[in-house]
Amino acid sequence: MATQAATTRTAGEHELSVADDLFLVALDDRTGRHVLDDGVLALGLAAALVADLLVDRAVVVDARHRLVPGDLTRHRLVDLIRTQPGYDLRTWVVYLARQATKLVAGRLDQHQIMIRKRRGVFGGVRVRYEPVDANAVAGRSVRLVQLLKSHLHDASHRDEALLLIARTLRLTDRVLRDSPPWVRTELDLLSATALPELRVLAEVLGGLVAALAVTPRR
Repeated sequence: MATQAATTRTAGEHELSVADDLFLVALDDRTGRHVLDDGVLALGLAAALVADLLVDRAVVVDARHRLVPGDLTRHRLVDLIRTQPGYDLRTWVVYLARQATKLVAGRLDQHQIMIRKRRGVFGGVRVRYEPVDANAVAGRSVRLVQLLKSHLHDASHRDEALLLIARTLRLTDRVLRDSPPWVRTELDLLSATALPELRVLAEVLGGLVAALAVTPRR
């Protein structure tokens, strides 16, 4: 059963959004690089940005899967959605994916959770993200396992969103590799019991990731 608030969604003094948490879960803290393809990560982070708005009820998903902003919500992304009515969830995830990685990385850097570093490699540039506290970053994945082992007793709707998105991106295969099979069953149950709009979002993300997998690389 999800609760509206969770006391463990923090890194240092900062509360983590779904997008922030996903960025950290997808990071190999030993290498400073993500375990996902750049395009897949961008789509996942874009979906996570939308998930944060859905959980806060800043936007809702209508019957045609369009994002509809709340009347009183003031948020830069919600204001953008308000100026472009009629676009569906898939369109917004694709659009936000263009800048999602840069946006979330910048926010984590600003909060001094991660430090973004660039260095030249064979004529190109390689970007890595160095945790300010490596144990805190590694602990984000451990926390997901603990949530599932507790039957999601202390999970918030943001936790549900994070788990659904991580499952769609196959990140949970890595996170749960040493866990007993029944823990994966908890994750499967979540896919049927989470907030309907989060399930729709995960379905849309899954379709985009599948399409990306068969798209020829340039």
